[in-house]
Amino acid sequence: VCTMTKTAYTQIQEGVPVDQLGGNSNAMAIRYASAFAYYNTEEELVDAARKTMFTHRERTAHLGNDFFARVAHRIIHDNQRQQLTPTQAIKEVAKESDAWIQNKVKQALDKV
Repeated sequence: VCTMTKTAYTQIQEGVPVDQLGGNSNAMAIRYASAFAYYNTEEELVDAARKTMFTHRERTAHLGNDFFARVAHRIIHDNQRQQLTPTQAIKEVAKESDAWIQNKVKQALDKV
């Protein structure tokens, strides 16, 4: 069990409200793989992905979580219509994302 899960569990035992749970780690785990098959829209998926991140409060962890959810959703669901490649999905989502994500995507793309 990760440190942030332990932190959230302790907070639950202490009565911390759900919207205030979590710790300040920027580590990210994907806990919503099945959601890609269940939710039809990107916004529904991102909402579910955010709810699985209740163990984290750190901003960049949430930014990365949203980014991954959007990219994967577009690859899985939009690919049937647009023939979207993973790189195209990454660039598309990055344009709509926070500057921190845009910078990280640029850093990654500059390396390939």
